[in-house]
Amino acid sequence: MRGVLVLCFCLFLVPEWILVISGPTGPTITEQKSDVKKDVADINAASRKDKIDLRKIIDILTKRTAKQRIAIKQAYSTTYKQSLPATLSGISDGKLKFLLMRLLYSPAEYAARTIRFSLNFNQDWSYMSVLCTTNADQLHKIVDTYKRVYNQDLVDELNQKMKIDSGKKFLRQMIEQVTGEVQNGRPVNGSDPNKFDSQMGCIPTKGGHCSIDKNGDLFNLLTLNSFQHISQFMEYYYNHNDHQAVYDLMSDNCGEGETKQGYLKILRFAFDPVAYSAVELYDGLTSQRDSRDGMDRIIISRSEVDLFDVQNSFFLIYDNATVAATIDTIYGTHDPDYTYALKNILTGNKV
Repeated sequence: MRGVLVLCFCLFLVPEWILVISGPTGPTITEQKSDVKKDVADINAASRKDKIDLRKIIDILTKRTAKQRIAIKQAYSTTYKQSLPATLSGISDGKLKFLLMRLLYSPAEYAARTIRFSLNFNQDWSYMSVLCTTNADQLHKIVDTYKRVYNQDLVDELNQKMKIDSGKKFLRQMIEQVTGEVQNGRPVNGSDPNKFDSQMGCIPTKGGHCSIDKNGDLFNLLTLNSFQHISQFMEYYYNHNDHQAVYDLMSDNCGEGETKQGYLKILRFAFDPVAYSAVELYDGLTSQRDSRDGMDRIIISRSEVDLFDVQNSFFLIYDNATVAATIDTIYGTHDPDYTYALKNILTGNKV
């Protein structure tokens, strides 16, 4: 199975991968001992109009975890009776300003704002990527945060902005799995191989069998099971069904539109979340429709998960190009502070 999906997902050859993973792996940002009061005082000093020091602020915020950055934001407000986002917005501009704001969001708020921006401005697939690569707990937090930040139900927003009824139903039912009276949704991990045989029949082998109305079992397979289960099921299907890949069958038989996009994102993420993130990052770098703001989102959201691995995967997928060098080429000359901030996160704070 892996040989087939390597081609589909732009993955890599094993010998090259072994060479790359000899370097750091896992997250680039881990929780290190820090002094919130000192961080707050240093940011305040570096924000004064007469001696603005953006690099000092960047060095603090890009070397802290999301939890530590939120603590800094709250302490700043308490100490100086003003908003840290408003302060930083007043002394920065362009892409750096947006990056600094994003560093001050919780993961759930960043996800909620990504969805809003994707639906209203970018009109790309970022909203689908965010929603389809979460587990039940993460999705519930995003839905609650969306309501708090925008005073609007996420389902209502999707109904207004999405174009196809089947796509609206797909995401609405996925959200209702975690917000309804009977809450289930996608577990964090775990797999039940005993279900594989009964689940094989829902994979479409001809066109017109992907909608929820016609194939509810397919929807349940891909939204009520962990990504671990889905990944193992894909391999089982390949090995027990004439070496046919689930991804290829669904790509060929699910038509076009939002539901297909959602299903394929789930499959790609389940198969290899690291390679999936590398491709999203590249799409953001090159402003592809799939994920126009994917670069900041992936670098921030994966920094505490597997950003070193994402960089390794990027290197292999995109002809030995490093993320840092590519960012340098595109932004280094005309946006040096933004470039510096991103490279800080890529390098990380590991001792």
